[in-house]
Amino acid sequence: MSVLYDRPSYSLAHLLVRKGELQKSVTDIDDLYARDLPGVISAVQAWLELQVDSRLLKAVEGSWKAQHYGNAIRDAFICLEEVLRSAAELDSSKGLTGDKLVTAAFATNGTLGPKIPQDEFMGKLTGGEMKGLEYLLRGGFLLFRNATAHRNIQYSRRGGGRD
Repeated sequence: MSVLYDRPSYSLAHLLVRKGELQKSVTDIDDLYARDLPGVISAVQAWLELQVDSRLLKAVEGSWKAQHYGNAIRDAFICLEEVLRSAAELDSSKGLTGDKLVTAAFATNGTLGPKIPQDEFMGKLTGGEMKGLEYLLRGGFLLFRNATAHRNIQYSRRGGGRD
């Protein structure tokens, strides 16, 4: 099972019991759980692995499995910092992190711009769109990484929010 999808979140049996149809549907429920659901879960896992960078999945896996969701957020941002440093060819010994790292990575004389894929669904990004990407990354660091790094936030698995 994948880190993120390890069990169904809502029981089909529960839905059918509410309608008083459980006895008539027991074989259907068994069939869904035994045959259909594992295939759907596998398909979602395969899709997820294509959509999410394997470095990110590896970075958060331990914290996610241990249900330390705040740590998973922190781990994800550490991974993002490593990817940004590498893509922008920034020396890690400079100690740049968070929004300062984003600023350096997107600097006018930086090397990150040409490395942003230009053949994706949006095509070649304009200067304003590159600035939007910079602000998006900066905002993520300032809001999520900083909050998690500076205080204990009790995130939950469900929706990533607080319980």
